[in-house]
Formats: sequence, structure tokens, C-alpha cells
Amino acid sequence: MARSTIERGSTSGSVCVREDESNAESSHARRRSNFINQAPCDQSKRKMITLDGGGFADADVSRVLTVILKNMFNGSWTTWKEVNETDRNELWVHFKHFFQWEVVSDVLVREVWEDSMKKRYPDIMSKARAESIKMAQLAGVQFDGSDFSLLKPYSPKWIESSYWEDMIDRVWNTAEWKTKSKSGRVKRRIG
Repeated sequence: MARSTIERGSTSGSVCVREDESNAESSHARRRSNFINQAPCDQSKRKMITLDGGGFADADVSRVLTVILKNMFNGSWTTWKEVNETDRNELWVHFKHFFQWEVVSDVLVREVWEDSMKKRYPDIMSKARAESIKMAQLAGVQFDGSDFSLLKPYSPKWIESSYWEDMIDRVWNTAEWKTKSKSGRVKRRIG
């Protein structure tokens, strides 16, 4: 059973929960890095961020978005639309543990965060597929892009195998997705 340390922020009453290392009981917990636990409980120690042209001014924010998503990934979500509201809210809460911003910007920061996640998500999934392909090739599997079921045993370490298999069966191994993907590759090459 996992033990948690609860710290209360003195100024806002927020609660910061740190899970003990003994939380290695679930396979998903074993794959997670310790990154989430590195968020400062003291709000004054969180990095101040600002917005710039509809995005975050600090490039590090994008990296943190990705790391949080990978640490909290718990569904067969092939697109950001598939991430349910409960999980989005949990991701948002973890994001708020790393950064601070002017209070008047709270709603706008949430909108920019949502937009950033929506924009980053396809790239994150593309890199997950590339990671899987690389692992399969290292294992001697010849993957030509036509049969994604060959990648089922090679899920990225941050995605549970059952989710990975569902993502392949439900989306990436369909004729519709393969056509859309091929069309997208051609468009990116052209322009």
C-alpha cells in the first residue's frame, strides 16, 4: 500500500500529495518517473510563466506538459479529444503544481494549456509509434508501416500494453487511419 505525505500550502490552502516509493504495486506506477513528485509544494517556489501570442512564453512548459502526460497516461487515448474531462482535470492539477501565473490569467492559462495539449498530442503519439517501431526493429521485426499489430508487444514504457494494443486495433491498424496518415505525410513533404 502506498503512503502519502500531505503538505498544505500556507497561503492558498492547497494540498500537495507526495506518494511514497512503495507505490510500485501497479505496473503503471512502476513505469512512472519520479518527476511528478518533484513539483514544489510551496507555491512561491513554482516557476512563474506568462503567455505570449496565444501560447506559453517559456519553451520549458511544453516539455513539462509532455512529461506530465506520459507520467499520468492511463487510457487508450490516440487523440486529445479522447482524454475524458476527469483525466484532463487531473493533468491540469499536476500542471498547476509546477507553475504559477498572475491570478487574473487563470482562465486564459487553462485555455492555452488545453490548446497546447491539443497541438502537442499528435506529435507525442507519433513519437510513441516511432519508439515502438524502433523497439520492434531492434527485436528483428520487419515493420513496413502496413500491419501495426506487429507493434503490439512493443508498447512505449509509459503506455500500458492493454492500452497500446487497443490503440493499435481501434485506430492505427484501420484502413481509414492509414489513408489519413499517408495523406498527411504527402502534404507535409509538399508544403
